[in-house]
Amino acid sequence: MAYVGMAAGLLLMLVLTGVLAMQAWRLADNRAMDKAWAWLQSQAPATVEAFAPAMVEGLPDAARRYFLYTIARVCRSMSSAKFT
Repeated sequence: MAYVGMAAGLLLMLVLTGVLAMQAWRLADNRAMDKAWAWLQSQAPATVEAFAPAMVEGLPDAARRYFLYTIARVCRSMSSAKFT
């Protein structure tokens, strides 16, 4: 009977160790993501220009038609976007 208690205790310890390891991995991943996001935002230009048809001149015909149809000519381009 003592073996069952010891086995249950060992199993509980292994599970808790796994949970703690996963949390540490998650925190490290979140820190890396925040660092990468900060770097990306620092690379974005301070000002953006309005959309002009000349911006899509080098694209294939189908892509050029799509962008010319969907983007208003006075629409300002975004340098970055953050989804939450």
